[in-house]
Amino acid sequence: MFLHLTPIWYGFVFIVPLYALAAYVLFELLPKIGWYGERVSRAWIAAFAGAALHSLVLAHGAYAKKIYPIASPRGTIYDASATRAAALNELGRSGIRSLVMMPEGLAVNYLFEIPTPLKFYTFTPPEAADARAEEAILRDLEKKQPEWIAMVPRDVSEFGSRGFGVDYDQRIMAYLRTHYSRSGAERNGWIVLLRKLERPRR
Repeated sequence: MFLHLTPIWYGFVFIVPLYALAAYVLFELLPKIGWYGERVSRAWIAAFAGAALHSLVLAHGAYAKKIYPIASPRGTIYDASATRAAALNELGRSGIRSLVMMPEGLAVNYLFEIPTPLKFYTFTPPEAADARAEEAILRDLEKKQPEWIAMVPRDVSEFGSRGFGVDYDQRIMAYLRTHYSRSGAERNGWIVLLRKLERPRR
């Protein structure tokens, strides 16, 4: 994390192994090959303690910024963004009974107890960029025809992508443009709701 080897939000998956590797090198490997003695290696404990304390201070500061309430069936949570909180509160009051979040946002389904009809839950490059996955998603969309889809500004640049529907899953985006329309303006500048177009009766 401190060497910028991995984004901080990957948390446990990358950070814990990184710390374990550092502990092994500093406390076991280097004393074993004679770079310094075991007594000197114990001095690294202070550096580890300092890093842990620094992380706690950062976490405390991040949580202190979460002051905007979001009322959900699972209780009130707080967000650091007034825009996002307002958008989610509006969504929670909308009465929507099923919702697909794109490219990612399953937490919204969970918090507001709104199920998604699709068997795919996330549409980030690792899950959806492959042509076979995109084809399966298109089949699922055509079969289930969800009434509501929410587009959120999920940054996917960490995967080397410019955006959902921009440099991957263009066919899915084309499907949405053909079969869905915007439901009003962006919700408080954060979330865009798409509603399924009514098919003409024959």
